[in-house]
Amino acid sequence: MSRLTPLSTETMPEEQRKVYEDIAANQRGGVRGPFNAWVRSPELAARLRGLIDFLSHRTSLPGSVRELAVLMVVREWRADYAWKAHEALALQSGLPAEAVAAVAEGRRPGALGPAEAAAYDLVHGLLARREAEEAAYRAAVFHLGEKGVAELTALIGFYVMVSAAVRVFDI
Repeated sequence: MSRLTPLSTETMPEEQRKVYEDIAANQRGGVRGPFNAWVRSPELAARLRGLIDFLSHRTSLPGSVRELAVLMVVREWRADYAWKAHEALALQSGLPAEAVAAVAEGRRPGALGPAEAAAYDLVHGLLARREAEEAAYRAAVFHLGEKGVAELTALIGFYVMVSAAVRVFDI
């Protein structure tokens, strides 16, 4: 059960209501999950909505790489709400069911393509040891480019923030 008090658009200040309604109209599933927390700070919510739109739809990352990284982060943080939101997206992106199951169990998936394997190694190093080993970095740059690695790094950070909100607000 969420720690957040219920919101009513009828009692919100105008700025908050506008942001709330924009998120409700444009965010998959409406104002749920971490956005239910972030909308309490309208400027924060508006800026994060733009960032999630970019990270979800406009990066150079293949969908399978993006969703693999998301699942790894939210699993590490035990952010079950975020896992449930992304498990189906991972499968839709082409990530094999065996890979999703392996991440859920904390194992390295065997059924990964080269780009996914490179991303896995980079993300795993960051989550497990808080470092990017040289070989993992070079492989990620080889398969994703520096632009892709920069976007992957932003994606990791964003989903750490998502996970923190899920854990703090008991979403």
